[in-house]
Amino acid sequence: MTGYAVEFRIPTEHFMSSLTKVSSTTRARHRAWIRRYARGVWRAAIEAGAYGDAGTDEKLWPDDDNSHCRATVFMEAPGLSAYGVTMWVYIIPVGRIPDMPAWFVSMMPGAKGTLASIELDSETEWLNSNQRDEGPERDEKLARIMAKGYDSWKDRPAVLGDDVMLVAACLCPHPDLPMDSSNSAEDTLAFAACGATLGKLPQKPAAAVSTLSPKLSRPKHHGLEVMALHMPTGIYLPTLLTA
Repeated sequence: MTGYAVEFRIPTEHFMSSLTKVSSTTRARHRAWIRRYARGVWRAAIEAGAYGDAGTDEKLWPDDDNSHCRATVFMEAPGLSAYGVTMWVYIIPVGRIPDMPAWFVSMMPGAKGTLASIELDSETEWLNSNQRDEGPERDEKLARIMAKGYDSWKDRPAVLGDDVMLVAACLCPHPDLPMDSSNSAEDTLAFAACGATLGKLPQKPAAAVSTLSPKLSRPKHHGLEVMALHMPTGIYLPTLLTA
């Protein structure tokens, strides 16, 4: 499989993680700056003729389309950034794989680990990255997620080390819900943080995969299943994905 990569350099003052606590006004200002900058980066790549696809803002792929974005993989690049935060976005065609969580596991024969899961009320507990919950409402949702997360992880065996990969699968109440694999980032981070706090997961996994499960959740609910796996020796995820 072939793909391409685009480099983004984001000044520290504009960089936000999905758990960064700022006001809605500040968040909107940072997001607006990043989106303006990112549009320019994608546009330059297209004009250079090196890429046949680009970001949502350039209208070259639809937003929140689970048939287009099959999985989002997060890894920390080696070395230090000379300019704020440097991010590489890799676009890798993987085809129509019906069960992405199972596919990741099948590509790593002999991988061992554990699984934890939670179910969240779509209205009172679920945090979609498209929502604009701020302040007390957002904090209350995070508190509910983490209460369920601690309860789920407390009896699971620990999976620790610098070779641990997390595969997070989101269960939706119906298959046509408009969301992609990265929309559940806040829920996944909060859930994984519970495992790390309890000493069940490493504070910094080698890689984290966010994808959608082919299974459905109950009506008016979302679900999360997080597998923590020891990657077999010799496995390098970028090579695996592009093989």
